[in-house]
Amino acid sequence: MEDSIDDPLIYSPPHPPTPVLAAGAAVYLSLGDSIQYGCCGDPLCSAHPIFAQFLSERLNRPVEWVTLAGNDTTSEFVSSQLELAVAALEQYRLEGRPVVAITPSIGGNDLLELKPICQGRANPECIDKFAQILERYRQQIDLILTRLGEATDAHTPIFQLNVYDAYDCGRVEDKVSASAVGVSLFNNGPAAAAMRHGAHLIDLNNAFRGKACEYLIDVDPTYRGYEVIAELYRTAHDTLPAEFVEPFVSR
Repeated sequence: MEDSIDDPLIYSPPHPPTPVLAAGAAVYLSLGDSIQYGCCGDPLCSAHPIFAQFLSERLNRPVEWVTLAGNDTTSEFVSSQLELAVAALEQYRLEGRPVVAITPSIGGNDLLELKPICQGRANPECIDKFAQILERYRQQIDLILTRLGEATDAHTPIFQLNVYDAYDCGRVEDKVSASAVGVSLFNNGPAAAAMRHGAHLIDLNNAFRGKACEYLIDVDPTYRGYEVIAELYRTAHDTLPAEFVEPFVSR
C-alpha cells in the first residue's frame, strides 16, 4: 500500500478492551505508545498483523494480535496500561492460552514532552527536565519489565523497542542535532533494561536513521516504516534461542 497524508486516519482508542479470541489461538501482545496500535493509518496495515501472521506460520498455529496500547508516557503506562496488561496475561494463563511474543515500545512520548521546553536548544531548564526523564524512565522501565516477566511464561520473548529520532532525514546537521544527541542518550535506558531483564532489543533508531522523512508522518510510522518494523520483529524472532520458540510450536 502506498503511503499518503491523505489516507484516512484510523485511531484505536487508548487502552482498548481485551478482545474475544478464537478458541485455540495464541496471542501476540503489543503494549505502550501509538506505534503499538498502528497509528496513524489503517492498523491492519501496520507491523503487528504482519508479525502475527509470521508467528502463525513459524509456530504452525493461529496467532492473534492483541493491543492494549495508547498514547502513554512511561508514567501513564505504569499507572494504567501496565495493570491492564498484567490482568490480560493472567487471564490468558488461566485459559491456557499461550502468549508467544510481547512488544513494548515506551519512552517516545516522554521525549516529546521536551519539545516545548527545549525548542531545539539545550538550555538549563531543558537539561534539567531531560535528566528527570532519564531517571524516571530508568526506574519505571525496570518495574514494567519485572511485572511483565512475572506475569508471563518464562519462554515468552519480550521484544523491547528503543526510540527513533523523528527529525533525522539524513541531512548532515541531523547527525549532531539536539534531537539526535537526546535520543542517543535516552536509548541507553532501554538497551540496559533489556539486558538486565532478558528482553530482546529492537533497535528502531538504527533502522530509521536518516529515513525520518520516508518512514514517518509527523512522529509516527508510514506504511513503509511499519514494514521496516515488521522486518525487525521477524529477524529478531528468527534469531531467538530455541527455548523461546519450541515450546509454542504446534506439532
